[in-house]
Amino acid sequence: MELHGTFFFVVPTLKEAENIDLLLTRIFSLKLTPDSFEVIVVDDASTDGTPERVRAWIERANVRFFERKENPGLAVSLLAGVIIATSFAQGFLGVTPPIYFR
Repeated sequence: MELHGTFFFVVPTLKEAENIDLLLTRIFSLKLTPDSFEVIVVDDASTDGTPERVRAWIERANVRFFERKENPGLAVSLLAGVIIATSFAQGFLGVTPPIYFR
């Protein structure tokens, strides 16, 4: 596997259409080199528009998206994100309540 970046964030989502844009905006506003990290959003079959909002980010930022359709759950979503990551170190972010970066 080819490694990209230094670290990654796994963001598990379930019906987070109202919150995901704010979280991703704040992550990418950090003073980090764009190619030094990746954000992996793992969605558990949201029906509220979350997948569409995340897909819009793929075109403009280092976001990867993985949709899970079966066996939803936080632990499995986090593990799925770790498995597909191409970076070394990891971080996990929840969307609700929103994480605020300063």
